[in-house]
Parts: sequence; C-alpha cells; structure tokens
Amino acid sequence: MPSTLLLQDRRILFVVPSARFDEAQFYQSWQLLSEEGAWLVAASDAPTGVAAGESGAVARTLRFSSVKPANFDAIVLLEGAEPASETVTSALGIVTAALAASRVIAAFGRVGAELHSAGLPVIRAGKSLSRFLAELSVSISRQPRIPAPDVSAPARHR
Repeated sequence: MPSTLLLQDRRILFVVPSARFDEAQFYQSWQLLSEEGAWLVAASDAPTGVAAGESGAVARTLRFSSVKPANFDAIVLLEGAEPASETVTSALGIVTAALAASRVIAAFGRVGAELHSAGLPVIRAGKSLSRFLAELSVSISRQPRIPAPDVSAPARHR
C-alpha cells in the first residue's frame, strides 16, 4: 500500500513581511511542509514582489491583492522586524478572508500572540518548530479538502 503524504495537494499561503522577515522560520517551515506534499505560496505587501530576510536573503512573493485566502487550506504569518501589530494590520484583509472561509490560521512569535490576544483562533509557534508544524499539519489534514481554484490558461498571442 503506497504511503500518502499528510499534506498532499493542500495549499498553504505564507504571509511574509516585506523586510527583515525571520529567514529560519520561513525556509525551515517551507522545506518541512513541502516534504509533506503541501503546495506553498508566499505573499507580501512588498511593491517589488520581493521580500528581504533579516540577513539579506530574498523571497519572491505575490502581492496580497492577487491572492484569494479561500483558495488556501491555511495561512501562516511570519515575524519580521516591524512590530507585530503592524504585521497583523498589513495582513488583516487576508486574515479576515481566511477566517470567513474557515481556513486554518497559524503564526509565529509576537504575531501569533497578537492574533491570540485579539481573540482569533490561531495556531501559535512555541519554542519547538517541529511541534508547531505538526499541529498545523494535523489541523489542515482534518479540514475538508477545498476544490482546486479555477485557473484559466494564459492567453496565447499570435
């Protein structure tokens, strides 16, 4: 009997601060979730489509306005150098839409604490990244699968 990955074909949106995001949170989480079969996308409010990590690494991101949170099984918010309240405020539209669609919300550190203190249901990262990702993965796997988003083929020019 073939083994099935826990997150096979599940979609997760990473909300990345445009500057000085925590690279360890991002890259380690991305790697581990992708190994479980998740389809991952990063989005930020960076006007250039590139977010910069704390030591200068970059991540290509979509603009917040171009993603539909209902098309994702979960939203993961990363920490940056900015105050947690600013991170939450910049991603408020995504978080609100995700909650309205009954999607899983997860967040690291101060951002998770900010969402929790606002009374929102959030999976918060503690000291153990592996425990956080395991809790996130199980929460996603217990949710009904959402239909794949309808994506039209790009127009061909002659």
